[in-house]
Amino acid sequence: MENSENAVAQRVETANDGENSENVEVSMNSTSGSSENVAVESVETTTSDENPENSEVSMNSVSEESDVFDDSDDDAEDGGELSFADLGLEEFVLSAIERKGFRTPSPIQALAIPRLLNGDANIIAKARTGTGKTAAFGLPIVQSVHEESDCVRALILEPTRELAIQTCNELQSFSSTKFPRVTVLYGGASYGDQIRSLKKGCEIVVGTPGRVQDHLERGTLKLDKIDYFILDEGDEMLDMGFVEDIETIFSQANPDARILLFSATMPKPILRIAEQFMGDYEICEEEGFVEEPLLIDQKYWLLREGDKIEALVRLIDMSPNFYGLVFTQTKNDADTVSRLLDGADTRRRRSMAMFRKGSAKKSSPDSETERRGFSSRLMSRPAESTSTV
Repeated sequence: MENSENAVAQRVETANDGENSENVEVSMNSTSGSSENVAVESVETTTSDENPENSEVSMNSVSEESDVFDDSDDDAEDGGELSFADLGLEEFVLSAIERKGFRTPSPIQALAIPRLLNGDANIIAKARTGTGKTAAFGLPIVQSVHEESDCVRALILEPTRELAIQTCNELQSFSSTKFPRVTVLYGGASYGDQIRSLKKGCEIVVGTPGRVQDHLERGTLKLDKIDYFILDEGDEMLDMGFVEDIETIFSQANPDARILLFSATMPKPILRIAEQFMGDYEICEEEGFVEEPLLIDQKYWLLREGDKIEALVRLIDMSPNFYGLVFTQTKNDADTVSRLLDGADTRRRRSMAMFRKGSAKKSSPDSETERRGFSSRLMSRPAESTSTV
């Protein structure tokens, strides 16, 4: 396998027992970044008591990401360009990849896929959101369990229902044959439909920890024969409080299953799970990238409940070509906010039409006083009687 400018380097470190991680700081930030063309692999063969030394890590916000492949327009005629075929993938997987329009693997895919196909070690892969990590574990899993089975062969845990659905759809698109069959389990959906899907048979289950645990308790899901146990977005799951659920699921899974953990960061709880359940493992991570500065300003205002809509309208008016999402607690709240914003927009359009016709009047003293009064209320409102918008 030849690489020209795109290179994959490998570094193997053997660590001793007894190392402890210290001063691990986790921050929730939205970042944007792109992988460089050079992928450097750091593989640490470690034992159950190892932890990385002092480190600071940043957790990316999870969006409803689609897996990102390096789909550059560089001519494939360059003989040194790494391809998916070079990674050891079989034709039925390659044809599915070609159908999706992808040619060149991302750095984490180039590092993880051959290792998952050719070895049997447990792996922790450190990869940022949006770097193609679903394909990094999904492609080799699909290839390994592509024959019909009377039991579940692989379990993939995701922190949210949105990610579970997305991962399920991606895995289904990675094969050009009938198998493997993929079932998704998440809260808020019908148990009946999920149970019927499990009874029909599936080789891969993708689910959220809570719903997977529910099916284990009901006896509708068995994990005693799985070959792969994958934790995706591991740091997100731990941050959301799924540690006990994960431990319970591990206790009912095949102890000989190969464990793959994909995470953007390596906080202490991640390594504690590795120590408890993974035994010896390798750490595979992409290096050499520079994180770009945060491109989002986060602000909040303290408001009385009844003032929130008017404040939101003024915020929109202050921003030319405003585009945004407004999140509410309930469906009823969403309907109410939508209705009020539509009403405000109608009044604004009417005022603009009157202004264009020359019939709009300047603000009256009363309306000006009202606006100033509203602004003073925002500044003087006690924090204990306010809410955020």
